[in-house]
Amino acid sequence: MAASRFSDALRTTGAAAWQMGRRPAVAGALGGPLGVLALLLWQAGAAFVDNANRWLPYPYPRPGSEGLMLYETLLMRQGGDLYGPITPDRFISGPYPPVYYWLAGQVMPDVPGFFDGRSLSMWAALAAATAALLTVLVTTLATAPAPPRPGRGATLLIGLAGGLVAAGLWLAAPPVLIWATRFRADMLMMAFMAAGLACVALGSPPSAAAPPQSARALLVWAAIPLFVLALYTKQTALAGPAAAAAYLLVRDWRRGLAWVGGLLIVGGIPFLALDLASSHWFYLKMIVYHNLPWSRSTFTRLIDAWQQDHLLLI
Repeated sequence: MAASRFSDALRTTGAAAWQMGRRPAVAGALGGPLGVLALLLWQAGAAFVDNANRWLPYPYPRPGSEGLMLYETLLMRQGGDLYGPITPDRFISGPYPPVYYWLAGQVMPDVPGFFDGRSLSMWAALAAATAALLTVLVTTLATAPAPPRPGRGATLLIGLAGGLVAAGLWLAAPPVLIWATRFRADMLMMAFMAAGLACVALGSPPSAAAPPQSARALLVWAAIPLFVLALYTKQTALAGPAAAAAYLLVRDWRRGLAWVGGLLIVGGIPFLALDLASSHWFYLKMIVYHNLPWSRSTFTRLIDAWQQDHLLLI
């Protein structure tokens, strides 16, 4: 009996000593990759800041319909109708939905310019990066194995590193560097979608079989108005809600169907109201006039752009 206890004590002591000796080696092995990661993230942040400093105060319109966006924003702020019939003196054939125009008009001073609309895009891009970081971090914590392996602190470090990688890749992507300093609706749309995806990730329990907690389940439903805001910022905001719907349907098809139904109701009622108020011109300007015919050259160009600009994100 005494010998057995002595053997167990030696085994426990030896294991503890091995773990203590192992920690410096693990820290040293992680130091190199973490240093490279920190350098890359620093470069991504520096490129984003340099691009913002260069283009936010630029006093003239840049390519990408900035002048038209400013005109339409001022027209809405003055009570004009962007979605009414096309007339010879007001030919507005393909405006965006109203959310970005309204927000840009609220933050713009009495003397109009491009700075405030571009700043709105920049802050929206940073908000999308924050949502990506939060999504990766919380998902890592929720799906990690139980302690003692890998441990709460190590899991937090892994999730934070993964979230920083996601945020850095987003901010360093060439399309983000372009549109984050433009008077355009793209970044605000992406921020709303990223926030909606973060709510779905935060509100979903780690296991599909686990009953959802009421407080967390509310976050899944809170994603619906965020996705609707994205859709009424730019009508191409379909990837985020489609991904969320697919995820929720796979986990629990009944709850997923209820969520999809709520999304359709919350998103459809404003559309019907705006379309009826504009004598169906809202539908024409949002959908029909934005439809482009199939072009093989355009499709090939977009695929090439995805391979060049988004490969790391994919």
